[in-house]
Amino acid sequence: MVVFVGCAGYIATSFVWSEIIDVLRGADLPFLLLGGTTSILVFWLLRTARWQQLLRNLGIGVSFRRLYFWNVLTLGLALVTPMQSGELLKLRLLKRGANIDLSLGLATFAAERIADIGVLAVLALVALPLRRSADDLTVMSGIIGSVVVVSVVLRALTMSRWLPALVRPFAEALHNSANTLPRIATLLALTAGCWCVTALGWQASLRSIGVDVDFIAVVALVCVVTIVNVLSFIPGGLGISEVSTTVFLVQLGVPQTQAQAGAVIVRVYGLIIIALSLLHLGVGRLGWPRLEDGSRVRLRPPSE
Repeated sequence: MVVFVGCAGYIATSFVWSEIIDVLRGADLPFLLLGGTTSILVFWLLRTARWQQLLRNLGIGVSFRRLYFWNVLTLGLALVTPMQSGELLKLRLLKRGANIDLSLGLATFAAERIADIGVLAVLALVALPLRRSADDLTVMSGIIGSVVVVSVVLRALTMSRWLPALVRPFAEALHNSANTLPRIATLLALTAGCWCVTALGWQASLRSIGVDVDFIAVVALVCVVTIVNVLSFIPGGLGISEVSTTVFLVQLGVPQTQAQAGAVIVRVYGLIIIALSLLHLGVGRLGWPRLEDGSRVRLRPPSE
């Protein structure tokens, strides 16, 4: 709440809304909608492919179309929940619609989150402007080091015989979801693809209002803003997303007014995500094929 109030105060006192509105009025709407929608759909497809691969590693086969639908609904909800926790709803959908044990679904979710954090940290470190300071390197190195430590701890826990019986199924499932080099490589490649596609969507949004920032800088922007949004616990990163985006764009040399308009257009990109998610929900209610009694779920031994 303190962070939110501070960011809201900054926006109220520092954003020149009359000039921002003038910039937004000149936006290339067809370019924004086409570029934004395309990147969002590709992002959803990659996320679904990643989820399906993790489930397959556990010997669970669920149709791509069904996983895609569940992903779309929950990713739209994640934008308006703290730490994007709304995505957890897909575990409920997985259990209810496909009769999958909660520990298995939770293991795939944990694997996705670990991959997201690790890839975001690495991409931020690589994509930060060349003139990054020693402080930047220290912070990002700390993040990467934390990811490595967490990964090692999780690995040790999954191999431990001292785990409580209650969490042992989850630990074993997390271990089996990505326990070989090909599986890890696939997970990281799909994750990197997701965030790079998101960067393309942000870049298209910024260019629609005349803010021309190179792709590498936008990748860094996406990584930094996403990490800040998640750590803030503010639903949807409301306020802090606009502040962090504005500050980052200004550091890249974008004029203050255009940087503020850029922060607003990135928020519009998020609204497009929610609109597309609701559109999918409407299509689903009109006759999306439903799974009954888990009849289309295929269970098979995990491949080595």
